[in-house]
Amino acid sequence: MNVILKKPTFDELVFRQKLMLDEDTMSYNKAYGGTIEFPKENWANWYKHWILDDSKDYFYRYIFDKNINEFVGEISYRKDKQEDCYICSIIILHKYRNKGYGKKALTMLCDIAKQNGINSLFDNIALNNPSLSLFLKLGFKICYQNNEFTRVKIDLK
Repeated sequence: MNVILKKPTFDELVFRQKLMLDEDTMSYNKAYGGTIEFPKENWANWYKHWILDDSKDYFYRYIFDKNINEFVGEISYRKDKQEDCYICSIIILHKYRNKGYGKKALTMLCDIAKQNGINSLFDNIALNNPSLSLFLKLGFKICYQNNEFTRVKIDLK
């Protein structure tokens, strides 16, 4: 595995569309509707906000394996202005799960966030999402739980 985080070109957003529409990949999101539409007419605004904006409040990259020359997922963080914290997200295409991509990419994301002056990252993980164990193995701690999700946090200082 030779993983890098790659800023997608506009045309490469077709991968994000594929990722969000894959039922197996988005099965963790079943309680919230499962797959997510990402129609091409929304790409320009999304791309401007997530990729072209130089704000440190947003970071988004594809997870790319150079050995197989394919995107395997996406990773990001964003500032939640209401809660004044940074929320991270990782989605690995179903066929590439449990192969180490999530661990590698999440570790890289934490390093980037720390370099960007972010002190902590959070994620809200649905109760049926097995990725909770990955977050806990990488040092995230449970800071809140209800009947829908578990909120995890890692301090990056």
